[in-house]
Amino acid sequence: TRQWDLRIFMDYVYSEHNLSAIVRSADAVNVGKVYYRHQKNIKINKHIAMKADQWMDLENVINIDKFYQDLKND
Repeated sequence: TRQWDLRIFMDYVYSEHNLSAIVRSADAVNVGKVYYRHQKNIKINKHIAMKADQWMDLENVINIDKFYQDLKND
């Protein structure tokens, strides 16, 4: 069962391989949502994530101030 109150935030993970592997690991332990942000437009690597990105709620955070405010209001 997915744990929707369990969330991961990754800040400036520069490697798409690392980002995708973390998403795959998060899926394995049923993390509810994964947030990530970085300066480059890094994409999830479908081969490394092994389709975990299809079952998880992923969000690329652009505005960190709005992100923190939304978390406080949640």
